[in-house]
Amino acid sequence: MKFFVILLAISSFSLLAKLEIQGHRGARSVRPENTLAAFKYALELGVDVLELDTVITKDNVVIISHDPLVNPEICKIPSLSKIKPGTPFYTLSLAEVKTLDCGTLINPKFPKQVPSPGETIPTLEEVFELTKSNEKIRFNIETKIMASAPELTPSPREFSSFIIELLKRYKLEKRTVIQSFDYRTLVEAKKLFPSIKTAFLAYGSYFDFTILLESFPFDIYSPNYQWITKEMVDKLHLKGVEVIPWTANDKTAWDYLLQLGVDGIITDDPAALMDYLKAKFPAAPVAPVESTEVSPPEQVEGAAPSPATETPPKP
Repeated sequence: MKFFVILLAISSFSLLAKLEIQGHRGARSVRPENTLAAFKYALELGVDVLELDTVITKDNVVIISHDPLVNPEICKIPSLSKIKPGTPFYTLSLAEVKTLDCGTLINPKFPKQVPSPGETIPTLEEVFELTKSNEKIRFNIETKIMASAPELTPSPREFSSFIIELLKRYKLEKRTVIQSFDYRTLVEAKKLFPSIKTAFLAYGSYFDFTILLESFPFDIYSPNYQWITKEMVDKLHLKGVEVIPWTANDKTAWDYLLQLGVDGIITDDPAALMDYLKAKFPAAPVAPVESTEVSPPEQVEGAAPSPATETPPKP
């Protein structure tokens, strides 16, 4: 029996060690999204990956923003500014973008956010400078580009080239994934730097992902966590593709994703996820093995149900 307990502990630690924790937009639940304040907080927590979004300015600078347009819900526009709500960032210079205060307003969807007055929209280069002393942190960089709105961004080739150029300058190619809902930038990124890892983002399971893999290769599949099944995870793993869903923020979602065997979790609340994992897999002293006899496994309280009983959390 002791031998089984030891095996169970080792298995738990192995799972914990492999599960990648990504801070979505830094840590959107508690800090203004995609700001240096959010990224500093996530770094202090010890997340594995900073997940962030990029758009391009009029003067071809890569900046960090989920929205391709100025969002007055999270960014204060200076009085007398020519910038209006909904102004495309691609029509603004970096100097103009830097006049926005994106740390004072609290996102109404995340009332626990701690404001950081005066925070400006950072450039990707500023994020890389912030993390220079951290040689372990990795990046998951999304290209916010849409085929239906070509006026909001440069071409997929140009967009990808701006990011690849910065990755090469900071020697971060091996620690970065480029992700997108628009496969075109993933294709272009692979052309520019064949060994770069890419992640295909998806809203749902309405398409056959195996066909997508035949059309263009990607290393990671990142669907909405509510549109994922054990069968999907297993099939992708057989093809050598990792599965890292977004954006799971509570225990019900985390329980379900651990049952499926995902490779990582993108979350707005990395601190809560880390606390959850520590509680679920507490450190346990490993006693010496007194016997090589292995008893039949007992039902472990809280163990994942069989695949036949798995049901995704309701949207």
